[in-house]
Amino acid sequence: MTDGAISRHCALPDQIAVRVHGLDAADFLQAQLINDVRPLNPERSQLSGWCNPKGRLLAVFRLFRDADGWFLRLPAELAGATVQRLRMFVLRAQVRIEPLQEAWAGLAVWGERSAEALRGAGVPAPEAADGVAWHAGVAVLRVPGRAPRFECWGPAETVHALAESCARHGAAPAPRTAWELEEIQAGLPEIHTTTREQFVPQTVNLDLVGGLSFSKGCFPGQEIVARTKYLGKLKRRMFRLRANADAAEPGQAVYRPERSPTDPAGTVVRWAPSTAGGIELLASLRIEDHAAGGLTLGDPDGPGLKPLPLPYPITVEQGT
Repeated sequence: MTDGAISRHCALPDQIAVRVHGLDAADFLQAQLINDVRPLNPERSQLSGWCNPKGRLLAVFRLFRDADGWFLRLPAELAGATVQRLRMFVLRAQVRIEPLQEAWAGLAVWGERSAEALRGAGVPAPEAADGVAWHAGVAVLRVPGRAPRFECWGPAETVHALAESCARHGAAPAPRTAWELEEIQAGLPEIHTTTREQFVPQTVNLDLVGGLSFSKGCFPGQEIVARTKYLGKLKRRMFRLRANADAAEPGQAVYRPERSPTDPAGTVVRWAPSTAGGIELLASLRIEDHAAGGLTLGDPDGPGLKPLPLPYPITVEQGT
């Protein structure tokens, strides 16, 4: 585990905010995303995702809003393709979809005293996970984690000044990989270019982390996603593991020696260097292969993978 007693901060240059606004924006997002956007207000954020018609994830977002519109936070590498495809479904609706790119920036602040650092910098810090506080055009999002964790999104110049102020109030600079490790230890999935259209939402635990609603109504791929819940046994879930390796890649295969090399046990979702040495990762795996153990990374003879706990229970009987 990372040292949650030390408050830290880092920029999020590989993430981007996409603004969705207009008279029909709420109805448009409700029809496209896998989570129910209707209860969301400017004081809450949620995980959500967007699927193709086969129920495979095109992207996973953190969704939040202000009085005038909605924001989707996702990896910058997916922004172009996601915005282009979303615009195809606007048709005659009054909806505008705009990647904010250089205009906005993201900042991560975490650790046991991170709320104090933010308040010292003059911005509020929400007390509950998924809470949001707005100040001077900056959204401060508290996200799940074992220690307090925050994402701050807003005009780039304001966010850069906030980072400097947080540093003066005790939040030490940290590498981007340290925040990635926090995300992994919180058990939160992310989709990358190399894993786009590979996962049904339940196989990366979106239903276990509040990112999927089965009662919201239709969305692309909804029939297949619902079938995974209501018919048959869910065969894959996302698990946390450690390897004595230098690196991994999203989309990299995980193997079990008892199976054919052409039949991997699963796929890496995200990874980061571990403070204990080696790397930690999240991988979507066959449940039976995870239970059997003996998994290896990248090759049947690759580094062994050791299971690590997640902060929530894994439900294996059904997709709920």
